[in-house]
Amino acid sequence: MGTDLTGKPWHTRPGESSKAFAAFCEYLQMPKVSRSIRAVQEKLGRPEGYQRQLQKWSSRFDWLARAKAYDTDHLAEEIDGRKLKQELLRQKIYDVGEELIDSFLAMCRGELPEGDTVPMFDRHQNEIGTKPAVPTSTRARLIIRGMELLNLTVPKRIELTGDDGNAIRLQARSALSSLKPEQLAELAKAFGVKED
Repeated sequence: MGTDLTGKPWHTRPGESSKAFAAFCEYLQMPKVSRSIRAVQEKLGRPEGYQRQLQKWSSRFDWLARAKAYDTDHLAEEIDGRKLKQELLRQKIYDVGEELIDSFLAMCRGELPEGDTVPMFDRHQNEIGTKPAVPTSTRARLIIRGMELLNLTVPKRIELTGDDGNAIRLQARSALSSLKPEQLAELAKAFGVKED
């Protein structure tokens, strides 16, 4: 005879034999749409007449209600798991978005992780000075593409100047934070930001 240790409806009931409980467990583990006394009889490899015994156990130990309680409990756990996964995904999208925003704004300012300038060489490979790491034309294309992705009106002309020449500051952070995941992924690809 089994004992009910946890109080869950699908655990053993007082008076339920180990054979009866084993048969119930077979019933419980079947997909909800295919649960039946006949399916349990076939699963156990017993003759057709064994269905009468299974039916008695099913009625006496309330297999239907116990299985319903089990399904409800496990569905709630599954929903909680999905909510957690959604929140983790939302956080990952936010983190990638923040990285994209920072990379986008830095590139629009002409900054690169390796430095803001690169050396210039003459035809004999002698260093003769430096130039901006991100050319002005590339910076302008970045700004235009970013605005297109945000569905903003692209101006006919964009002027970019250095910090000493009253630099135009772009306020893209709030607009980028409202991007859809697909748009963020496209920006990430464009800027070479790798997702974790």
